[in-house]
Amino acid sequence: MELAAQLGLTAEERDLDVYDAVTADEVFLTSTSLCVCPVRSLNGHVIGDGRVPGPVTRRITQAVHRARGHRFRGPVPVPGSA
Repeated sequence: MELAAQLGLTAEERDLDVYDAVTADEVFLTSTSLCVCPVRSLNGHVIGDGRVPGPVTRRITQAVHRARGHRFRGPVPVPGSA
């Protein structure tokens, strides 16, 4: 949430239901061990245009990697983005 604020994004914690997720432009999961994992679909419903990562998810992923000092050549690798 701090990284989102640094990027000028609004972030909030709240309970969501399935409708919120399947009607979202983008969805990602995050945790200490997972970092940032884009979500393409939920219960068979494609989220947004189905392309992962979306632009917001990509920005958050890149910010996490910068904050943790990860060094990559080229774009930040995101599983399933090929």
